[in-house]
Amino acid sequence: MGSRNSIPHRDSGPYEYYPLDVREIALIPDEHEIVVNPKNGLALLVDWDLREVRADSQFEPEACKVIMKLLNDWPAFVPYEKLLPLISHEAPAQIAERIEAARFADTLEQVIAPLVTILDQCKPTLARLGLAIYPMLEHGYLLISCNDTSQWNGQDEGKGTASADDL
Repeated sequence: MGSRNSIPHRDSGPYEYYPLDVREIALIPDEHEIVVNPKNGLALLVDWDLREVRADSQFEPEACKVIMKLLNDWPAFVPYEKLLPLISHEAPAQIAERIEAARFADTLEQVIAPLVTILDQCKPTLARLGLAIYPMLEHGYLLISCNDTSQWNGQDEGKGTASADDL
């Protein structure tokens, strides 16, 4: 993933580049890349071979932080302990303790509800970029291609994104 270098831009800040392909795994075609402006939440699906923007989307500030974390950590899933601090003023250590306690008390759904709400709101925005979010039950989330959700066991074909019902 060599094209991850940020390019400073006078008015809108640095852009982050996500090719989303590693060896044999790719979420988008090789010639495509997701380009995100973290300052304004603008996300583009760019086809570098044709030198054109194939799709664009805009994320709300909190959602942009979460989506960028998922993009940064792909192809690995991102645990709740790393996602919730992005949308909370609570200390990461406290969030980790609450998540662990909620797992034992079977109240995890309540603790992650703000994250689920944000991700549910991102479904159409991510779909325009060809992406979806797969819930790693009781652990976190993973970005997947919305074009091939059938590869993920335990999920209905075509569903592809996380919702409160999935948890």
